[in-house]
Amino acid sequence: MLSNQQRVILGFVLLPVVGILDYVTSFEINTAIFYIFPLIIFSYQTAYPLRYSICFAGLASLVWGFVDIETHLYSQDKYQLVNWASRTFFFLITALAANRFCMEKRQKIIISEQKKALEISNEQLNRMLGIAAHDIRNPVSAIQSMSEMLLADPQLTADSRELAQYISTSAKNSLEILNHTLNMSQIRSGTLLLNRETADFIAFIKESLLPNEHIAAHKQQSIRFETAITSVQLSFDKARMLQIINNLVTNAIKYSERNKTILVKISWLNEAKNEVLTEVIDEGMGIDEKYHPILFDPFVTTANKTTGNESTTGLGLAIVQKLVYMHGGSLQFTSEKGKGSNFFFTLPLTPEASA
Repeated sequence: MLSNQQRVILGFVLLPVVGILDYVTSFEINTAIFYIFPLIIFSYQTAYPLRYSICFAGLASLVWGFVDIETHLYSQDKYQLVNWASRTFFFLITALAANRFCMEKRQKIIISEQKKALEISNEQLNRMLGIAAHDIRNPVSAIQSMSEMLLADPQLTADSRELAQYISTSAKNSLEILNHTLNMSQIRSGTLLLNRETADFIAFIKESLLPNEHIAAHKQQSIRFETAITSVQLSFDKARMLQIINNLVTNAIKYSERNKTILVKISWLNEAKNEVLTEVIDEGMGIDEKYHPILFDPFVTTANKTTGNESTTGLGLAIVQKLVYMHGGSLQFTSEKGKGSNFFFTLPLTPEASA
């Protein structure tokens, strides 16, 4: 591969060579082709401004015109000027096209290199975030555990209990953020894997709702479970499926007012009974339509405020969507501002693991 300097030198060397060949031979079938070669070789570079290629195009036109004069091809001045002008214009267009092509190619190379560098940087950042989240999670868990031990002490004064409750809530929220950050880091780096086992999906979902019922009870909410399927055996990662259900149900709790009902519903997706549909339906504030296209993007939060001042990270739905996809299903939703939301996902009877 020639360097820019070598390419320029080669262009200057070829130009007189072509002129000499044009002068000594009688080959007259579109002689312009001979002069295009050094012009393209010279113009096809990026280290020099375009004006140099234009000057070289003018030089090529002069060489060609000089050869025509010396060979007496055109004896009248008017033909010389017309041909000189037409050649110059033709060569200028060729120089512009060569530089344009080279510039676009160079831009693609630069974009490709920047993309690779960005991917490497993102990978390194995800790894660092994962390590940091993992290392910080343990002391935060210890803080939460100790604060809960303090809250269990009957001799704790009212002021101390309030402070201990604040510590416990803060530690819990921090732990949620760390867990989401760690999960997103694992997803982006491709290190998150499913540990599948075959189990009764209906019984699993029913059991997983029990802790959420206690959370909902603090806001005088109720969780109703309905299923059109008595029992169905599916292959899934129990820990990740619990994470999916908890995210969807706790979101419904967070964005619903007191005394509302959250419905968790399971049914067949179609008459073929080859996919199980799970829905989490709330009577909350709903999601503005402008957020619908980006709702599953990481770190996206809507203008809605949680009704109990609960924390949000903007990562939960992005993680849930990826986990559902890894199980071979899909996650979707319907929502209308002021009329609640319905988040639903499908799981195939024959799981198709996805990377």
